[in-house]
Amino acid sequence: MTTNDIYERLGVLEHLVQHLYEKTGVPMPDIQTLARSQVSANVQQLLASGNKIGAIKAYRDEANVDLPTATRFIESL
Repeated sequence: MTTNDIYERLGVLEHLVQHLYEKTGVPMPDIQTLARSQVSANVQQLLASGNKIGAIKAYRDEANVDLPTATRFIESL
């Protein structure tokens, strides 16, 4: 399985989820708000103080993810 295959499957899943939200009438949650709620107070404080590198490192340690994943996640906030 290639990276393109994964992104293609992810796109299909996103469409299916959006379709389910529309069909059920349930409002779709704001993804950024949801992501922020899943971040520790420490990471939120580092971001609020402008320490993006510290926030990436802290999130990486807490979530046990690699550097590119942590960077993308923190930058999405």
